[in-house]
Parts: sequence; C-alpha cells; structure tokens
Amino acid sequence: MNDANQNKKEKTSFDFTSNAMKNIYLKATSAFTDSVNMDISNYGVHLMIFCAYPKQSEISQFEENKPFEMKLIQMNGLLFGLFKVGNLNWMDAPYNAHLSQFLTKLPIPADGTGIMLKIMLVDRITGKTCISKDILLSNKISMELMEIAENQLKRPFSPGKEHFMKIIDVYNRYTTKQLVAMAPSTSHFRIG
Repeated sequence: MNDANQNKKEKTSFDFTSNAMKNIYLKATSAFTDSVNMDISNYGVHLMIFCAYPKQSEISQFEENKPFEMKLIQMNGLLFGLFKVGNLNWMDAPYNAHLSQFLTKLPIPADGTGIMLKIMLVDRITGKTCISKDILLSNKISMELMEIAENQLKRPFSPGKEHFMKIIDVYNRYTTKQLVAMAPSTSHFRIG
C-alpha cells in the first residue's frame, strides 16, 4: 500500500484513544439508557448488555461458574429473549432475524449439541467491554431459537414504525418479570 493510501486509511480509522473521538462517542451514548441486545450470526448467539459504569459487584456476576438462565417467549409476533446472569435481575431483549446483519445461514447445531452464546457486559458510557464470556447452550433451547428465527425469516417483515410499535405495545402491557413468569420453560447453565 502506498503512503497516500496508508495516510487516508489512518485518518478514517476509529480511534477511541483520541480525545475528539472519545468526546463524540460520549456525546452519542449519553442519551442511551441501559439496554440489552440479542443477535444471531452465522456463528452463534450474541448477547450484549450495556450498562453505565458497571460496578465490580455487577461485573463479578459474569465470572466463571456463575449461574445463567435463559427463556424465550413469543408475543405479538415478536421473540423476546429473557436472561438472568448470576444474581442480577432478569433482562429482556426483543429479536427479529430480519434485523441480523451478520446472519446469512442459521447456525443449526448437530444432534445433541448446542450453539455458542457470547455474552458481553459493555460500559455504555466509555464503550469498554468489561467482561466477555462464552456459554454453550443446550440443544433444546438452541433448536427452539433457530426454529423461531427460521420462521421469522419466512414471514414478510417491515423494519419500520410497525415493528417498533409492536415492541412498545408489549413493553406497555408487561414488565420483564411478567414476561419471565409467562415464558414456558427455563434453561439453566453455568458461565464458562
């Protein structure tokens, strides 16, 4: 690569160490609230938990051998993943396979095996990943999740206002605790 192209590449790269980029990031994320994002890629399930300045007591709940629980519930044509990490409160994340940017082929597990779930706790203020762990899901919940995603992909989808109004409708009617109580079954794991 010649020097002109190298300089051009360096100027366009994202560098959080520069104060200018840090300020842009902080300004962009300061309006966000703590949130949970579930996604599926060709390689497995990704769960990102965004929290402002996570305390050490929260980070420690993601350490090896801590309990992890997962439930799935479909409501209003939507899938909600429900998650409990250690002794933290239950969390929820809506999901639709049409919105997965890195999903071109569902990661269907082999008989008797499950798919990998990568769980990350991210400080939403600084953008720093506080902890990242892998959990091998059971075959049962893996197959259930892939079947739901496959069925979503077969149905027409409009990512606009209608989709988000469905999510808001569920949140207006139910708390996370109520969704957890209504979900049919719980899968129990240990963080690896």
